[in-house]
Amino acid sequence: VRQKISGDKVRIEVTDSGDGIAKEALPYVWDRYYKVDKTHKRAVMGTGLGLSIVKNILELHHAGYGVVSEPGCGSTFWFELKIERLRIKNADRRVSVFPLEYILCVLRCFCKQAA
Repeated sequence: VRQKISGDKVRIEVTDSGDGIAKEALPYVWDRYYKVDKTHKRAVMGTGLGLSIVKNILELHHAGYGVVSEPGCGSTFWFELKIERLRIKNADRRVSVFPLEYILCVLRCFCKQAA
């Protein structure tokens, strides 16, 4: 998991070292019930809902998101949140405008997908 701050945005990236995803499958990983490997049964793998839920949460908050992947090289899922400067007890701090529970939910979904 990496965090990068650029201007008024923070980018969170979750990288795995798995099998990777073929270029033609990348647009569909955000679709409800989509699974790259359709041979897995529900008890072994997820239902295909995790990234769809993540996508809906991020879109409701007008956040950017995406995935970079190459077969045999793993995947990097990412999302970007707007940050603002706040004055807290005479100190400038940059914070996300998203509630912490949303960020943690998204990270959990990304990490489960990457596992």
